[in-house]
Amino acid sequence: MTRCFAALLLTVLAQAQTDSIRVGGVYVRLGMPKDSVIASFADNENAKLIDLHDGSYLVTSKSATGLWDGLGGQLTFESGKLSRISVDNSNAANREAANFAKAVYTALAAAEPTGLVDFWLGRNDDANNPIYEVHLVLKDREVVISADSVGGRDLAFVKTFYPRARRAK
Repeated sequence: MTRCFAALLLTVLAQAQTDSIRVGGVYVRLGMPKDSVIASFADNENAKLIDLHDGSYLVTSKSATGLWDGLGGQLTFESGKLSRISVDNSNAANREAANFAKAVYTALAAAEPTGLVDFWLGRNDDANNPIYEVHLVLKDREVVISADSVGGRDLAFVKTFYPRARRAK
């Protein structure tokens, strides 16, 4: 798991070094005109947008096997400009990843925010389908680590949002 976490951290840090952010194989930047972003995805046969009808689009990409795996991210537009980007850094369906996310939740639940980093935690009280979320609020992004259980199957996700939430909840 340490190698997996290190690779994830390097991916997030590498994205911080560029103005463009890769979502589903397409590079986008905050402030881009909506029409330009949509055209970029229309020209790409391995990624597509699904309109969520709230100013947001889900980004899906085609895997090496030719299946649309749903991984990619989400794009949000305000006043015709790209205002928020979500990148799915990781999506694992295994017990080790879920246990890792639950361990991060447990460790941060007892901690207090310090320095330049803030965080907030979310969970539901559904014993059949529990959800645990850790929202790490950094200067320029928000990293969300979540674990949930659906139908007895443990799932874990790590997503990065640009820009970060304006304030912690």
